[in-house]
Amino acid sequence: MRVAGLAALVLLVAYCALGFATSRLCWWMETAPPASGAPTPAAGVVLSGVTSVHTERSHDARGTLGDVGRAARAAELDFVVLGDHPPRDGGAPHPPPRFIEDVLVVPGHELVLEGGGRLLAFGLDGIPPHRLSPAELDEHLGSAAATTVVVHGRSPRRRERWGDAPVAAYHGWEVLDVSEAARHQLQGPWAAYHLLSFLALWPVGLGHESLLRLQRPGFGTATVAAYDSLTACCARLTALAGLNHHPKWTLGGLPVLPYGLFFRTFVNHLVLDGPLPREPGRATAAVAAALRSGRVFISLGDASHAHGFRLTLSAPGAAAVEMGGEASLRPGTVLRTTPLPDEAGPVLFRVLRDGQPLGHFRGRWLALPIAQPGVYRVEVYRYSARLGRLLLNVQPWIFSNPVWVHDASAAPRLTRTGGGSTGAAP
Repeated sequence: MRVAGLAALVLLVAYCALGFATSRLCWWMETAPPASGAPTPAAGVVLSGVTSVHTERSHDARGTLGDVGRAARAAELDFVVLGDHPPRDGGAPHPPPRFIEDVLVVPGHELVLEGGGRLLAFGLDGIPPHRLSPAELDEHLGSAAATTVVVHGRSPRRRERWGDAPVAAYHGWEVLDVSEAARHQLQGPWAAYHLLSFLALWPVGLGHESLLRLQRPGFGTATVAAYDSLTACCARLTALAGLNHHPKWTLGGLPVLPYGLFFRTFVNHLVLDGPLPREPGRATAAVAAALRSGRVFISLGDASHAHGFRLTLSAPGAAAVEMGGEASLRPGTVLRTTPLPDEAGPVLFRVLRDGQPLGHFRGRWLALPIAQPGVYRVEVYRYSARLGRLLLNVQPWIFSNPVWVHDASAAPRLTRTGGGSTGAAP
């Protein structure tokens, strides 16, 4: 028995070591460095927040608005967009947007669309049905204040995946989701490692690190690929990250899996021209406008060091274009980012055009000449060590929204939201 126990312990240690290696010891070979140039200064005010958060108003969740507000303040967030399931038997209207613990909490609904698909919607008039047809949804989207985001677009759960309904009439596409990352990893060979890692790190306040490790393989997922395909062909959608967090139980009146554990993982950063208004209705309108415009980037952990990130497109004689914007291709067009702080550690930029990688570039900022039209976005990775051109322990960190570059001789093909295109999810 003693030998068998020792053998089991050795196997467990070896299994955990291999699991650690699969989530930490990634490596990439960088390409040639981009052209040098001055970095873009960080303009605007950044708001940090999370979306798709469930409370006790959902039939399958626990947790109060007070729990949400306190956890968001501790995580230094500025806003939270809820995604509660509408009650099947009616129910009282959602409370209006409000500041709780100095954090803007926006009521929202996760809607089930007949034919396949789910939407996060806020700013609706009244409470929509839990399940509704596209025609019924259009009725509830009559308000100009309504904002909609496709969620679970390529979920491991077939019943949640987006179907054949058009997406161009909506505002965003959830490219990253903590719950989806967990489902993918917990279906793989390292499921037990991730569970053991979470149980070991949670009691010492590092449970969010184990959740971030679920996304360690990078941004090359089916949901991101679908987003790139849609933005390249037929839709102007804002990329967002969601939590889809459903606290299932409470202990001593507090959620067992607390909100704060998730609020430090997948964070959306919105760029505004000025501070967030203190009136809840105007503040919600400012959040919705930034989301719709695409002035958004996502960070996976370490949100404070990511605050200074910006992506712009510049050309001689033309105004700079920010994330979510579009421009004609001109001679001297350059894709630029702001410099990231030294405290963030060494970083690697990955540039993509129409979803296809153009290369990987080290440095504090990016300045890359653009010679072709297309949809350009940037991913930022951090790494721990470098051996020549070999980078070790590469970790996904920042996911930008795109800029659209079209040929100067052609009119812009796409308009942001509100129709004009009927592209369906590929």
